[in-house]
Amino acid sequence: METYFLRIAESLILPPGGNIALLLLSYLCTAEILRKFVQISACLALYICSLPAITTALAVPLEVYPALKLEKNINAEAIVVVAAGTYKNAMEYGQHSVGSLTLQRIRYAAWLQKKTGLPILVSGGRLNSDLALPAEVMHDTLTNEFNARVQWVEKNSRNTYENAVNSGEILKTHDIRNIVLVTHAWHMKRTVDAFSNQGLEVYPAPTLFSGKLESPALVDFLPSAKALYMNRLLLHENIGNLWYKIRY
Repeated sequence: METYFLRIAESLILPPGGNIALLLLSYLCTAEILRKFVQISACLALYICSLPAITTALAVPLEVYPALKLEKNINAEAIVVVAAGTYKNAMEYGQHSVGSLTLQRIRYAAWLQKKTGLPILVSGGRLNSDLALPAEVMHDTLTNEFNARVQWVEKNSRNTYENAVNSGEILKTHDIRNIVLVTHAWHMKRTVDAFSNQGLEVYPAPTLFSGKLESPALVDFLPSAKALYMNRLLLHENIGNLWYKIRY
C-alpha cells in the first residue's frame, strides 16, 4: 500500500504531472496576477525540466562510481542485477518481457558474466497488481536471449531496499559476501548503500552514464522529450536518496 501511494504522489509532483497539476490549480486562484504567476511558473518549470543541460546537472552528483575496471583484482563471487520495470503483454513475444531500463542492465550483466564467469542473481518482485514478475522475465531473457547462466532468482522485492535485503539473504545462505552489483550509473549510489548495509562487499558496475563530461552546447538548452524523460528519472532518484535516508 505504501508503494502504491508513493507512486501516486510521485506522478503528481514530478514532471510532467506536477506541471499539469499546477496549471489546473491556477484556475482556483481568484486573483488574476496570482493565476498568471502560477501558470508561468508551471510552464517555466516544464521548460527547465526538458533541458539536456539539466540532465547533466542532476546526473553528475548521482554518478559517483566510475565504470568497473575488470583488469583490477576483483574478489567477487557473484553478479547481482536489480530490475527496473517490465514490458507487459509484449505482443511480438506473446508474453511479458523486460522493460527498456531492465534490458540495459541485464545486457551488461550478461557481458560481465562472459568476462568473469561469475553466476548471476536477478532481483525484482511484482509491484501492486502487476501481472509481470520482473525477476522471472529477467531470468527468461538472460537465459534464452543472452545465453547467460542465472543461478538465483529473487522475486519478492518491491524496491531497492528490499532488493538488497532479500538478495542478501539468498547470497549469505550460499556463503557469498562479495558481489559485482549492476544497475544504472544514476541508480548506483543508493543501491550500493542498500547492499553494503546488508554486510556485503560491493564492486559497483554501473551502466549507461547520463552525465556529460564535455562543455554544454547550444542544443543542451533546447527542450527535448528525451531530456524530460531522463530528468524525471533523475529527480525520482534524488528524492529516493533523500527518502531512504529518512525511511531506512
